[in-house]
Order: sequence, then C-alpha cells, then structure tokens
Amino acid sequence: MLIEKGIPSILKAQLNDTKTIYVPTEIISNSGNAKVHIAQLTNNIEDSKTRGYPGSICCAVDSLIYPNFKGVVTAGHIFTHGKSISYNQYVQPNEQRDVYSNDTIIGKLYYQEINDAIDIAIVELSADSQFSKKCMSFKNSFYECTHKDLYSKEENVTVLSRNNNLRNGFILDFNVTLPMWYDTNYKYVANLILIGSSPYKNNSKTLSVNGDSGSCVYHKKTKQLIGILIGGDENFSFVLPIEEIIKSNNFKIV
Repeated sequence: MLIEKGIPSILKAQLNDTKTIYVPTEIISNSGNAKVHIAQLTNNIEDSKTRGYPGSICCAVDSLIYPNFKGVVTAGHIFTHGKSISYNQYVQPNEQRDVYSNDTIIGKLYYQEINDAIDIAIVELSADSQFSKKCMSFKNSFYECTHKDLYSKEENVTVLSRNNNLRNGFILDFNVTLPMWYDTNYKYVANLILIGSSPYKNNSKTLSVNGDSGSCVYHKKTKQLIGILIGGDENFSFVLPIEEIIKSNNFKIV
C-alpha cells in the first residue's frame, strides 16, 4: 500500500548478513527547516570571538582525571557563529578564548567538537568561579529514550534554558537523522531526539527558540539528563544525547 505517491508504507532495512528489519514510513506535514539556535540576546554564554551569538548552558561537569577541574557543557556551534566548524576536541592554546556569562568572564573554551553525531563544547571555569553551582544537578545520571516514551499521555520532557526558562513537552522520536542548517550549509546529524508540544508529530509545535542551543533537556519524572538541545524548526526541537561523549572523555556530569 502506498501512503503517498512514490512513498512506500514500509521500508526494508538490512542491518547485517543475518538481520533484517521493516521500518514504517511516516509523512509529517508542515515541518519547517531544521536549524541551530543561536543569537538570543538575553542568553547567558558566549565567548570573546563570538559576542552577540550567545547560547544556553546544559550542565556542570567534573573531570575524572584532574581533581580541580570544573566545567560547564553547552553547544559547540555557539563558538563558531553557528557554522559547522570543529576544533577537534581539546582546544589548542591558540584557539582558546575567554567565555562570558552576562558580560562576566567565567572561564575559557576547553573542549569543542562538531561532527555527524556531536555538537558540544566544554568551558573550563576559572578557579575561583562558583558558576557550576548555578546549574541543575543530575548526579551523573542519564536517561535513555525508548519506544515506551512515545505517544505519552502526559508531558515527559523538560527544557531548561537561559534565565531558568522551563518548558515541558513530549518525546516524539529518537535515533533520527536529518539535515541541520549551520549558518551557510546543511549538515546531516544523526542520533537526534525529537521533542515537541504534542505527543503526535503532526500536531506538534517547537519548544525552542533562537538562543536555546546548549539547553539541558531532561526527563520530567526521573529528572535524569536526556541530552543537549541544538536546534529546531516550526514543529520540533532537536536534542543530542551526550552520555557517550562525556564518559569517553573522562568527564562526569555533576
């Protein structure tokens, strides 16, 4: 059966030599162009090279290697004027720069990476900074989305962005790949989680606006971190899970 001219209702996917799965297709009406979120003037993190392109903060992190390290996590594209430029993880001394919150220097850019599944930055806080205490605590606990989270009767996700701006919504899908607009070009980003205002995609509106990049997104009931918000369109907001990248680089969320 065809659900739209030229589009099959089910697609066959061969995962390996022995496993085949069948994936239903879905038409989502009135979806806009996905883009990263920057440049909300009331946001609270930016650096000395990208003033005027601020974003939000996800969470605080400690290092498992360096006992005195304190940092905060945000989106990587905040430090590139929204372009898909990667500093390839640990930022070299010539690329480090001061990072501001509300016109006050809080530390320096320490880690930044953008690729097909990552858009993240870590700011190393100054030794005397108390900024990490302003971040929500997740006690190194992450939430993994499953099919049980879809079509929920109650709101099951919360976005926390600048100035303690809280918005609740629904988990709509996960492990999604789509093109994201990075200032001058589209880049396919994988492993995205879709969230929105309704449990049904065709009725959903976005939960995010410009400047929400870097916001923390967590499960409304368990208060575990789901991931970092990086962008959206008219209907959805897009979240990247960050557990793997955090742990693989010997950090832990506070």
